[in-house]
Amino acid sequence: MLKGLLKDSLAYDDSPCVVAWDTHRNKAAGFILNHTFHVDQALENCRPPIPYSNYSWDKQWLQPIQDLEHYKHYLSMSSIFADYRYKKIMKAQIGCTGPDYTNQKVMSRLYQKGVEQVQACKGAYDAIVGESTNKQTYRLFQKFDFELLHEFDLVNRYPSFKNCENPQITVGIWMKRL
Repeated sequence: MLKGLLKDSLAYDDSPCVVAWDTHRNKAAGFILNHTFHVDQALENCRPPIPYSNYSWDKQWLQPIQDLEHYKHYLSMSSIFADYRYKKIMKAQIGCTGPDYTNQKVMSRLYQKGVEQVQACKGAYDAIVGESTNKQTYRLFQKFDFELLHEFDLVNRYPSFKNCENPQITVGIWMKRL
């Protein structure tokens, strides 16, 4: 499933992505996939992202995932373009650290490099947007001075999340103005 998701994400556009490569083990330690969004997507020759619902999910999770996907799409793009009058944003779409590299600040270094990379584009982007889906990314966005725009309470909206082991209580939508 991850291989298909990465292939679809990388085929979406040519936005800068960041990879931490372990040269000793010759494998990825972590990565961040970014997507560029424009106020008028019709101006760009690109396809919409592949819906998460195209992947294999347990039936009990499919509707909550589709609801969350719709919510995230609306808030992280349409609302930001309307409220801030931005023309182009970089969205940190997916971030992942390999299991051998947890608690080694790999994701922190990836975000630092990613922010630097977007800032080096000198005015090409109005903001960077991302979602915190766990406590680590929540703290990461705080560390890099992202503004918390909205939190979506999963447990109160979807009671089944209470049954998950170590559930993430909220999803946060964050933005860093450039």
